Amino acid sequence: MIDFLGTAASFPLRPDGRGGIAIVSGVAAVEDSLRAIIESLRGSHLMEPWLGLPAFVFQPIEDLGAIAEVIKDAIIDGDDRVEPRSLRVEVGINDSGVMPVTVTYSIRGEALERTLEHGYRLLN
Repeated sequence: MIDFLGTAASFPLRPDGRGGIAIVSGVAAVEDSLRAIIESLRGSHLMEPWLGLPAFVFQPIEDLGAIAEVIKDAIIDGDDRVEPRSLRVEVGINDSGVMPVTVTYSIRGEALERTLEHGYRLLN
């Protein structure tokens, strides 16, 4: 299964303690990929300009369902290891200006459902 899930540089980039960049593989590589998609502005990755979310997602907005759909579409387009039929994205806004994002997903070929929770500050 690890061969299918691959190996990549960690996201965000961090040192490995031996003078290099930390490498992740397997499920950790998928989770780092999902984080890269939901934390990045589209076009900010030089070698993967399609990766990330459009800028309006990071602005205050009231249509949380639309944001969830944009994030879901970005994940489907950005990582083919995730099973699209099992992918669910929930988005909220709390009083401290943080937009929590919960991604529930399965890796293709697995029945196990995983959850990634993330929250980031909205731009004002």
